[in-house]
Amino acid sequence: MFTSTHTPQNIILTVQTASETQTKKNFPVLKTHLEKIQSHAQQHGLTTATLKRLLEVLTSPNALDHTTQKALFKILYPAGQVPSHLICMAVNALGYGSRKASVSNQQLLLKWMIVIHDVLEDKSILSSLYSVLFNLLDMNSLRADLCPLLAQITRRKHVRPFRVQMLQDLSQKVGREPALSKIMQIYDTYAPGMLDVKKATGRVLEFSHPDFEWANQLQRIREKADHLSADPPHQREATPSFRRGPKRPRLSASVEGSYSLDRIDNAEDLVNNVEKVRITGLATSDLDDPVLQIYVTLGSEDSHTEDVNECLSKAFMQQHESLTSGRDAKKPLVEVLDEALAYTQYTKVGIKIPGSLK
Repeated sequence: MFTSTHTPQNIILTVQTASETQTKKNFPVLKTHLEKIQSHAQQHGLTTATLKRLLEVLTSPNALDHTTQKALFKILYPAGQVPSHLICMAVNALGYGSRKASVSNQQLLLKWMIVIHDVLEDKSILSSLYSVLFNLLDMNSLRADLCPLLAQITRRKHVRPFRVQMLQDLSQKVGREPALSKIMQIYDTYAPGMLDVKKATGRVLEFSHPDFEWANQLQRIREKADHLSADPPHQREATPSFRRGPKRPRLSASVEGSYSLDRIDNAEDLVNNVEKVRITGLATSDLDDPVLQIYVTLGSEDSHTEDVNECLSKAFMQQHESLTSGRDAKKPLVEVLDEALAYTQYTKVGIKIPGSLK
């Protein structure tokens, strides 16, 4: 329980102060505060404002010891969806430079972005930052943690000749690193023959989940929040990650024995796991993904078409709102149309236009 002087906000303020001028004298006080906020975070998650203040500490040089910083990462449970500006803050802390986060914190930031991927407010944000992330592959200290994140977000549109060449050069330089080999295998899936994968990779292992226990706890927090909501389930606003049927965010797919499309690497993998695949959190950028297109044509559930229609409806509504308001849309209309065209040409499935746009 929090007293009036030990609210989460006050505790985070104490952490921020300690991060600037920590001394051995305030170790016990800080430890007590961390235990309180840890208990709160594990039960309820942290608000966006609280996450932002903690990330401000963890993404910049500070006076906290490594053990304390690692403990802070362990409590970064979001109570709701994670807004894009927090992801931008995390990605901006990666790389070389005196103002960047420490190497150990950069590794933990990458792991955190992997496990919260399914609760992002905008699933396309990491795709938008793909170039920034990919260009960090030459950092030996980050590559093992960066490659799983890249594997999670890489799509056909990201596979470009200059990136293929960068991977080939890096592979020749560092040798057969398992993490890099997996990225090369994914690139070869989208662009067969462009990489000398057999010579460069050898045996390729799957990436392991960064933290199953943490992911399960996040799911329990979200389920508890949904259960305590005063609104009936059918009246709640639908969100990309949690919107229908049993609550099954893609984050829990590997825990529950089901598969998300992010885990399917090729047609053979899809055939072997077609009964386990679940579609959640679609973005328009996913529509030109060949794996999604093949799965939709193989599947018989009407909900797949509904998911795609909902995804496109939201995209078209955003375009309509941008035109009426005079503000720029998140994505150019021509790009949305290209992605919709790629989907309909392959699947031969029609798209339902929102009634308000007719």
